[in-house]
Amino acid sequence: MTDPSGSVIPSVRIDLVQPETNFRFSAVTNAEGIFRIQSLQPGTYQITFEAAGFKRLVQGNIVLQTGAVAPVDARLEIGSASESVQ
Repeated sequence: MTDPSGSVIPSVRIDLVQPETNFRFSAVTNAEGIFRIQSLQPGTYQITFEAAGFKRLVQGNIVLQTGAVAPVDARLEIGSASESVQ
């Protein structure tokens, strides 16, 4: 996770939802802005990123396949958490 200048953002809350099953997973980025959610079922997911002082970012249609690693990189925009970028 990075900000508009490319600086790392730690402690970003990650919420991952599989819309077909409404199964939810959560994580928080570490000091390097990295997160990992393991053992997900194959399918399509929506991921939401939230951090204090930044707009919420929602990314949909993230397709995960069996045995695959899906890197997700996000750049958060400065703003209020009540604002969102989709």
